[in-house]
Amino acid sequence: MKQEARPATVGIPVLQSREDVKKSLGYYDQVSREIMVQKITAKTMLIQDATPSGAPVGADRVLWVEPMRPVSHGLLTTWTVDGKEVSGDRDTLDLRALELTPGTHTVTATVGDPTEFVRDPAIRAAMTRTRTWTVDTTITTPPDGVAPAFVSSRPTDRPVGRDEVVYVETTHPAAGVPEIAWKLDGKSVGGKGGDLDLKTLDLAPGSHTLTASLGDQTLTWTIDAAPPATAYELSKPLVRSGDTYVYNGPFTMRLTGTDDKDGYVVSESRVNGDGWFNYFGWPTSSELPWTFSEAGTTIDHLVYGRLPRGRHTIEYRSIDASGNYGAAKDFTVTTIAPPPACTRTVTGTHRGVLTVTDGVTCLHDARVTGPVSVKKGASLVVTGGHLSGTLTAGQAAAVHLLGTRVDGALAADRTTSLQIVGADIRGAAALTRNEAPILSGSTVKGAIVCTGNTPAPADLGVPNKLSGAGAGQCADLRHGPKGKAYEAILAR
Repeated sequence: MKQEARPATVGIPVLQSREDVKKSLGYYDQVSREIMVQKITAKTMLIQDATPSGAPVGADRVLWVEPMRPVSHGLLTTWTVDGKEVSGDRDTLDLRALELTPGTHTVTATVGDPTEFVRDPAIRAAMTRTRTWTVDTTITTPPDGVAPAFVSSRPTDRPVGRDEVVYVETTHPAAGVPEIAWKLDGKSVGGKGGDLDLKTLDLAPGSHTLTASLGDQTLTWTIDAAPPATAYELSKPLVRSGDTYVYNGPFTMRLTGTDDKDGYVVSESRVNGDGWFNYFGWPTSSELPWTFSEAGTTIDHLVYGRLPRGRHTIEYRSIDASGNYGAAKDFTVTTIAPPPACTRTVTGTHRGVLTVTDGVTCLHDARVTGPVSVKKGASLVVTGGHLSGTLTAGQAAAVHLLGTRVDGALAADRTTSLQIVGADIRGAAALTRNEAPILSGSTVKGAIVCTGNTPAPADLGVPNKLSGAGAGQCADLRHGPKGKAYEAILAR
């Protein structure tokens, strides 16, 4: 008989945004998306079967159509008699109840796919199919000997998702409309038609039993109304606060979906409200996590995971084997400029004064016992380690303090790139006239002067601990700029 069918838009769920369509098929706007759906619909049979229409039929019988059976939503069937709409039992029309006047009449059934995002009236009209009959009241329909019975249904051998439309298909006696008795956990639900939209039942989480009965036949389904869960794991950030993370370079994300039922669980993510993207690990291995980076990673002429610098909201969820979607959760990632390339590297212990006059000096888990000075145009990058003296920078190109302890006072004035992230400043701090400085997830125990910076410093959503007097611009910090559009996969 009929096979279980997805809606005409079966290929569309993985292309849920303008960017997804653009990246996957070369289209990039709503119009192209709707046209693509129209073309797919043209290759389907919205009406799979119906009362034969090749010859006139009598007015003493039931007309029927058998539409496609989408998993996510039902198709809509409307009936007209001589151009005027009449109410029908969805996919059937009992002509006897119409009391048609003697003569001939034209009856039309129109089946349409109400896919929500299609807005163009012309395309929506194209996503319909019709079947037309001539009804002659002088014709008497002979008995067909057809008894009401089930002939097909949504398969019963696997669980049903909580948002599915469950359907049955029956024989079609000319003399009557088979009436289906639907029950959920033993209680009657829905109408008497051939499908039941579970979304309308507001199912409690867990397992439920659904039955459809017709005469002495009963079909039974198990409904899986428990959503899957999803856990995420990120590589180590510079700093974090709850579900807010800060990175200054590439980072990885691993998603793990779990469910209380057997079957494959598919996790997916999306960035800044764009289209959902299936998580499959990494192109070179499903065991590797996904990598985000500012330039993306080129593999076989495709660029993966290109995430522009700035603040991004990443949502994640999973879909279980029954088609249930778990509730989407999210975390926030802010990516900042990476440190400049080192021209000089210091490790271990440096005793005495350290003066940076040019180039980029990098301290990696180093200990400096004397004062540190960064001159005009020079750069200092300190990762970890311990500065036991003061740190002074005037018109420096860059000063990055990343997870560093500074025992003495800190003074940074007119620095082009100032990043103080995860640092522990034991003395006073003066941050003045710097360009877009970052003070994130850090501790300043001494007095703080924070003025004249353009714009005011940003904490990137990770609060600081400022226990000394003062603060100024650092008293109420912004979260930093949003990043531009993310590109999961891009052809070079």
